[in-house]
Amino acid sequence: MACTPPLTGGGILSGTLGYLDCQAQTIGAAGYQALASTSSSTSIALTTVLTIFIGWFGIKMMLGSTPSFGDLSTTALKVGLVLLLASSWSAYQITAYNLILFGPAELVGDIGGAASLPGSTGGLISRLQAVDDALVSLINIGTGRGDLDAVQNAVDLPMPTSQALNDDFSFNWARMIYVSSTLSVMGLIRVFAGLLLALAPVFAGFLLLRQTRSAFFGWVKALAATVISAISATIILGVALAVFEPLLADALGRRSANLTTFAAPFELLALAITFALMLLGAVFLSVRLCFSFSASSARAAPRQPNALSQPAPDQPQQHFGSALTSASNDRQDQSDQSRASAIARSFQVQDRMSGNQSENASRRITVNEPGRTPAGGQQVDSANGVVRLGQTYRRNLRKVSATSVQRNAKL
Repeated sequence: MACTPPLTGGGILSGTLGYLDCQAQTIGAAGYQALASTSSSTSIALTTVLTIFIGWFGIKMMLGSTPSFGDLSTTALKVGLVLLLASSWSAYQITAYNLILFGPAELVGDIGGAASLPGSTGGLISRLQAVDDALVSLINIGTGRGDLDAVQNAVDLPMPTSQALNDDFSFNWARMIYVSSTLSVMGLIRVFAGLLLALAPVFAGFLLLRQTRSAFFGWVKALAATVISAISATIILGVALAVFEPLLADALGRRSANLTTFAAPFELLALAITFALMLLGAVFLSVRLCFSFSASSARAAPRQPNALSQPAPDQPQQHFGSALTSASNDRQDQSDQSRASAIARSFQVQDRMSGNQSENASRRITVNEPGRTPAGGQQVDSANGVVRLGQTYRRNLRKVSATSVQRNAKL
């Protein structure tokens, strides 16, 4: 194997951290080169998707869909980014691989160096292992509770008569939590980052299609989460070293002077649990921070302005209420006009159905001078100055025929 696994008794913490870091780098580099090779199924699938994407874009141009300069630039940028992420190891190593795996250490050196944190400028793994070795030494020496020759210092609390947790249990659990939390959090960050870097040729193809573009942005967010998690976890480990190193040095110094350390087991256990929870919380908050940003691949459709909800461009904002009032009045006028037209049409229909007799009876022509006979020979009523027209000018005498007289006589 390219990486040397840890051996028992040879520094389990430093050996495991070095092994996990080596595996992360190997997985990221070797896995990427395996997927980016021309004979891999991933490379063949990506080439097929690229061919279809470029061919479909060309067909749309042949059919008359002329793209704008922005669309052409975006398409060229996407194709170039896909080729860079999926086929060029030299470019990918500089732009992504080194940035993800080695960038956090440089940022921690700048931040931790300014804050004078232990291990920020180098030697973090060796100092973490030194804390573990100090815990082992303190476990072997003990607190001096059962040592008749140990002298209780005035600084110590009186020896308790009963113990909720014995010294050996507290010491061993403190060491186990300290080692397991450090290995699990740092190993998760480093190995997962290497795996994501190896899967770059797979996620690069998702950038081409709009339906799968969210998976590509999710991959980018996950890489950003590993970077921020590595920075925050390393800073927290530096703070832990700043607490554990003087505490363990004081406890070991007191035991070398044959003094008791009754409070050390509880203190170390509480601190180990505290920093373990801080590491887990840092990872959780880093993931939430990175995935809180949303990147949409599709452009939002422009909203159509509403004439009733927005004022005209040449009108000031304060006339917005008057515009709504005038629009409401216009709609009311149109409604009244349509109602009046309907009533007029109904009256016209009833007027046609009433017959010609009632129409002619109501038809009159007013003249200026009573008794004047207009052209056409119509008689003018001198009383009201109107001309009798049509059926209104009839004889009032009843016509009696001889046949009707004979018929009435027989009856």
